[in-house]
Amino acid sequence: MAVLSVASAVLAAHRWRTRALRRRHARVQELAGHLLTSQEQERRRLARELHDDVNQQAAALSIALSALAARQPDGAAELRSELSRLRENAQALSDAVRELSHGLHPAVLEHAGLVPALRSLCSEQRGAYELMLSFPERLDPLPAATALCLYRAAQEALRNVARHAGAGHVRLTIERENGRLALTVGDDGCGFDVARARSRGLGLVGLEERARLVGGLVSITSRPRHGTEVLILVPLGGHGGTG
Repeated sequence: MAVLSVASAVLAAHRWRTRALRRRHARVQELAGHLLTSQEQERRRLARELHDDVNQQAAALSIALSALAARQPDGAAELRSELSRLRENAQALSDAVRELSHGLHPAVLEHAGLVPALRSLCSEQRGAYELMLSFPERLDPLPAATALCLYRAAQEALRNVARHAGAGHVRLTIERENGRLALTVGDDGCGFDVARARSRGLGLVGLEERARLVGGLVSITSRPRHGTEVLILVPLGGHGGTG
């Protein structure tokens, strides 16, 4: 009887620890979700301020410098040249701020949907690789969180390709698959050790957490010198939001 009592106590303690670990894990996931939501809200606020304030001021400065240069007499060639250089610098600053604002929070995702947002994202890529796109002819509107998850996944994957892969060809596809939407980013680059990358950085962990929050999952297949494929599966359905 004593042996049975000890075994029961050990089993009960094990069950208690298991429940406690599950509660802690659930709490960590909840906090991670709140962190991602807060991050996107801050991105949206910063993007709006950059576009509505800083970018507008830089554009106004460029216009003012152009007008000032035009009013200079013909004999002031050096001054006109300097004003023209300053105007070009102001225009470059305006372009950089606009690009930063778009990267922080792509307004096209809210106003036009996922596919136009991805096309816009891909048009900005300046890598030395060939980028091939394949999207459905028609994609029904997606919940805003789902569309944002897929956009951020593509953004992160393409950023990693540009920084690390050394790829010659990259493909970005969206397909319907058994009631789910599959976004794939594949390349023929140098590949990497997935387990090592997951342990050393937050990029993959954040990607997986975004997918989890919308009921999806992430699969990453890669081997050194054999390229990489990032697959994000999310459920179709839901109401409202951006698609």
